[in-house]
Amino acid sequence: MQNQIFGYENTQKLFRGQLKGLRDVVLTAKKIRWENEFRAAVEADPTLATEYGDVWDRIAEINEAMAEIAPTVVMNNPNLLNPSAHLQMAAQLGQYIQMAGMPEDQRPPNFDQLESGILDPGEMHMDQAVGMLAGRLALAQKWLPADAALIQAVQAGETPEEAASRLIESSRMGDAEYRQSLIDGGPEAMQASTDPLVELVRAMQGEQQSVIGAWQAANASEEVQNERFASALFAVYGTDLPPDATFTLRITDGIVKRYQFNGTYAPAQTTIYGLYGRAEEFDDEMPWTLAPAIDAARDDVDMSAPINFVSTNDITGGNSGSPVIDREARWVGIAFDGNIEAFPNEFLFAAENGRTVSVHSAGITEALRSVYNADELLDELLSGSN
Repeated sequence: MQNQIFGYENTQKLFRGQLKGLRDVVLTAKKIRWENEFRAAVEADPTLATEYGDVWDRIAEINEAMAEIAPTVVMNNPNLLNPSAHLQMAAQLGQYIQMAGMPEDQRPPNFDQLESGILDPGEMHMDQAVGMLAGRLALAQKWLPADAALIQAVQAGETPEEAASRLIESSRMGDAEYRQSLIDGGPEAMQASTDPLVELVRAMQGEQQSVIGAWQAANASEEVQNERFASALFAVYGTDLPPDATFTLRITDGIVKRYQFNGTYAPAQTTIYGLYGRAEEFDDEMPWTLAPAIDAARDDVDMSAPINFVSTNDITGGNSGSPVIDREARWVGIAFDGNIEAFPNEFLFAAENGRTVSVHSAGITEALRSVYNADELLDELLSGSN
């Protein structure tokens, strides 16, 4: 469960950091002031005003429309977050049966993977499945209308937990023979199934499909307006402003620099000393427990080797894994996170304390050399380097 727990904690960290930024009156005031200046510059130029003057209102209208239908799109996705295994199985069965009816050359690339997950899903933990479905039902009560399938799935007098237990315990999604019978029966058997989770997924997908066209159209329209906005930005500021961090290929520059933290400074880099030190300071308890291979290598590893470093580069979600190079174009690390102070940069970049966190190439090579004894791999990675 540790990987799942880490995933949730990482997502919570991201959204808490962004929410803190939205609540920062100084940051939002700067953003409002800059936007007003930008908009005034567009409106002051007759050509720009004609071409781009309505872009702000258009984006606002699109986002208001998307906010109306987003709960129906998101909540009815069977794969939302870490889904209930039994609910997800009902959805996967429907997908698999539909794909199986296609000509082999038209099946999507994940067909074989989907098949193996249905035929051999491993243990479907009841407690976990009930907990995840109960969480979805509780969220649905907050965001969906009263006639939504996920709302109707909770009977009068039931809590979301009780409803989830009833639905999963009365479902046959955990029965391999029943799943096989639905596969053998094809779309007709799936459509005729009265399994409560199959029926729930069927209703959820129907509700999602009723708005998916509008959702896709709104997303497409937003992309068009975003491009217009970017064009207006370039028309006013040219190359004076660097492009915002996005999912697209781009280069951002920055410097390795410490930052103020907890009344003192967070260092610009951490070392292997700190890895062992944290484990000792927290009695080697999770999540500070040393991996066995790292624990065993404490007498062999170079404790002074850096592990992570921070820099003033501008990154966003999806940039993890990006290579970090120095001014001589040497690979020196891999970006993988931002500190908590960097998350408000999603709205307005500020380099005071926001930092990109990267794993240091020296830490990677030291681990390969002294912990994992991966000499051949290390030689391959370092071949041709100075």
